[in-house]
Amino acid sequence: MMATIDHSKRAFFRRPSRLKENNKQPGVSFVSPQRPPWALTESLFVDNCSRCNECVLACEEEIIIKGDGGFPEIDFQRGECTFCEACVNACETKALYKQPNNNDQAPFYFDITIDDRCLAKQKIHCQSCKDVCDSRAIDMLWPTTNTIAAIQTPFIRDSDCTSCGACVSTCPSQSIHISPSHSPNTIFPKTT
Repeated sequence: MMATIDHSKRAFFRRPSRLKENNKQPGVSFVSPQRPPWALTESLFVDNCSRCNECVLACEEEIIIKGDGGFPEIDFQRGECTFCEACVNACETKALYKQPNNNDQAPFYFDITIDDRCLAKQKIHCQSCKDVCDSRAIDMLWPTTNTIAAIQTPFIRDSDCTSCGACVSTCPSQSIHISPSHSPNTIFPKTT
């Protein structure tokens, strides 16, 4: 009988080093996985997550997957996060933690960028990202300079963006990228 190999654990060691921003080495990029909403800071998340997969099973949108090393990650190519809190409620180790009675706590903080593969930036009419944005954080802007055959291009207002990821899966050119910037939880919560 042949043993089953979990390749996600091996892939964990092939990732670029997770170095602190102020301690970068030339040629080594800082990579941090996209964790589920309300995840602790990366080091605390990895320390506290038991890799039980309860958050993966609880996710109604099926966008939380088993990532490198068996730790859960968000895959926005599968869809968007509705912030239903099912993953947080399923997390017994509190690696995902929403502060009680704090409705202002953001589920996560991501940097969102649109690269040059964007169809609108290629002068092809497309506004699929704008059409799916429930928070109306994406505007289609005209170029500020006079150009021939000008077309509106997407602009994301960070202040209105919820980082739900709806625009990522709908983008036909896969030009929208969401990368984590920091955790909404800066300290591990004390449980009683």
